[in-house]
Amino acid sequence: LTVQIISTLITGFVIAMIADWKLSLIILCVIPLVGLQGYAQVKFLKGFSQDAKMMYEDASQVATDAISSIRTVASFCS
Repeated sequence: LTVQIISTLITGFVIAMIADWKLSLIILCVIPLVGLQGYAQVKFLKGFSQDAKMMYEDASQVATDAISSIRTVASFCS
């Protein structure tokens, strides 16, 4: 898979250079900015994922307590 990705990138770059070399160089300069944006997005989503996991754990605990309380109340009613 890595070989396929690298060969696709090289082939695309060669075709772009043949088609319009000035535009290809401008796009080549922008690629590091796209990489930085992707890195920042992964870091942001990782932090969000951890926060969401904590919230789901708390909600799960509340739901478990509620269900066990319903069983207790139901046992007193019968």
